[in-house]
Amino acid sequence: HGIDGLVVIGGIQRISKVSQVIVPFMAGCYVVAVVLILIFNFTAIPGALVEIVQSAFGLRAVTGGTIGGMLMAMQMGVARGIFSNEAGLGSTPMAHAAATAKSPLQQASIGMLDVFIDTIIVCSMTGFAILVTGVWNMGADHAGLLTHLAFEKVFPNIGGIIVTCALSIFAFTTVLGWAVYGERCVIYLFGDHAVKYFRIVFCLVAAAGCVMALNTVWLISDTANALMAFPNLIGILLLSPKIVQIIREEVQKDPSFKF
Repeated sequence: HGIDGLVVIGGIQRISKVSQVIVPFMAGCYVVAVVLILIFNFTAIPGALVEIVQSAFGLRAVTGGTIGGMLMAMQMGVARGIFSNEAGLGSTPMAHAAATAKSPLQQASIGMLDVFIDTIIVCSMTGFAILVTGVWNMGADHAGLLTHLAFEKVFPNIGGIIVTCALSIFAFTTVLGWAVYGERCVIYLFGDHAVKYFRIVFCLVAAAGCVMALNTVWLISDTANALMAFPNLIGILLLSPKIVQIIREEVQKDPSFKF
């Protein structure tokens, strides 16, 4: 928490320097580890695909849908998906707005690519790792333990360490990113003088979250995300005609433009 606090108090410049070193290294190591798990268990990949299809369209899925399980699955899927990529929250535009792209639309396409890589590729790879190692039916108390078990099964004695380090770095950089978002919002609402107070409060809240009950943390986070998502999605719908107009104007200026 001390390091985390010092980085946040140092401002966006220090956050940028720390993140640009940690994030690529973190993502690369994690992807390589998951790829090795899939390679070592390549014979189980066809069975994993069959399990996915059967679970989605089989009798269990139909039964779950009739008793409300489908609604619960959708709720949990959307909530956890938002944590994965922040799609629809309206937070990442604050980061993309600071980029120096040739066109806002090109930067927007990069933002969509972020969601694809994060959720469709990385999260799917994690899911396959859990399936091919057979740990998905071990009845772990928390879903997060399944990744730990999958890594430990392929990399005994070090798999758990890999997952723990990866999760720690994921969480650390996520906290830094949200610190930037919060800082930008505080500046907009209250002015530059309020930033130092926000940084102190942010560090205290982050520390408190580490010792709170997990269910309480999820409940607070899901509620806060919903409060961000609803007004943002309404704004997106209202601005959709403007987006179409901008795309058409860009295509007229440059027929080779690809969005």
